[in-house]
Amino acid sequence: EVKRRAKPTEPIIIPLPRMLDYYWPESSNPRIKPKRVIADPMAYLKQWQSQSTDAWFVLDAPTIRTIDPSHRFRDWFYEHSHLVKRYAVHARAMDRSVSVYRLSLDHMGKCQD
Repeated sequence: EVKRRAKPTEPIIIPLPRMLDYYWPESSNPRIKPKRVIADPMAYLKQWQSQSTDAWFVLDAPTIRTIDPSHRFRDWFYEHSHLVKRYAVHARAMDRSVSVYRLSLDHMGKCQD
């Protein structure tokens, strides 16, 4: 879904950038690890607004639970983005499903501090 819809300038937030390299090696999209966005989500939001660019999040549930135990980032994230596609993946008894979200500036007003 990201491969088909993302513009080359739109950043992709993904915990394992090598996954993107494997599935979409020709992509030149900026790659950002979620921990960087978690540290200051409003700064990234303002940057994306100033550049008039959307952002894509490719996240699996176990990773996001690990890097965001307080739910603070998820609360912000769910408020500012929408689910585009979910890929069900189960390894042994663990849910490793991957969800693709788009933070679309067309669907938001100016960010508030």
